[in-house]
Amino acid sequence: MIDLHCDTLSRVVESNHTLWQNPFHFDITRALDAGMTAQFFALFKHDQDDNVVLRAILHQIATFQSQFNEAMGARVVEKPEDLSMALAHGQLACILHLEGADALGKEAALWPLFHQLGVRSLGLTWNYNNAFAGGVLDKEPAGLSTIGRNLLARMESLGSILDLAHVAESSYYQALDCFSGLAMVSHANAYALCGHPRNLNDRQILALSEHGGIIGVNLVPDFVEAENPDLDRLVDHIDYIASLVGIRHVALGSDFDGADKLVLAGVEEYKQLEQRLLKRGFSESECQAVMHDNALDFLKRVFSA
Repeated sequence: MIDLHCDTLSRVVESNHTLWQNPFHFDITRALDAGMTAQFFALFKHDQDDNVVLRAILHQIATFQSQFNEAMGARVVEKPEDLSMALAHGQLACILHLEGADALGKEAALWPLFHQLGVRSLGLTWNYNNAFAGGVLDKEPAGLSTIGRNLLARMESLGSILDLAHVAESSYYQALDCFSGLAMVSHANAYALCGHPRNLNDRQILALSEHGGIIGVNLVPDFVEAENPDLDRLVDHIDYIASLVGIRHVALGSDFDGADKLVLAGVEEYKQLEQRLLKRGFSESECQAVMHDNALDFLKRVFSA
């Protein structure tokens, strides 16, 4: 299994626990036991002061790096050989993702420094407008700014992943139009089935698929169904997206530890989703595509030599 988004790192920094073992939705020990292959770890802090955000993000990066000094069961992935080695040795491939560009302030030129620190993926916003783009929950969502376009150019030159989760619709299309690198929506569902503003409408799903991107389906109940957010309804979202653009564009984006309660209790229950997909009539190869292969193909394109 490969998961495109969890918020466990910020939870760990605020606790006495580690990424290896904790009481949260996700830890590396349980992930390996469950057969997980790769996990994106979000760097996240929301604050009106960008300097506060930057210091928090740097603290999270330092914590992340310190916990892999002597680790054998997991590997930080920054370059092609890291992914190859993790796959060859049965290690969990761990990728750093910056959720919202607020830590950059108004300086797109800082992104190469984050790249040097091992961050390989960036979401332009977290729900609200910033200097680079509009946020999906902002009362007056902005479009992609000039420095936002500059940031995308720098990301493209470095081979960074663009994540369009949390981005306002106008910025979403503008970013896809000017970014020729690899794009994803790490954690969202289908708006047609659940009208949460963070979910994607059909036009957005189609635009992402035309760009060759993938969507990680989200386990947060509010994104699944307002009244009955269970695992069967999550499968409805997978079925809907696959029917619209093809199974190859669907992946997992749990949002582990991004909410108090999810439709699965933790990473150890991911196999239940696979069983539910098979029961619904998805073939074994289709299940494998959603649970693992689509995201692995995406990663191999990102980390191609």
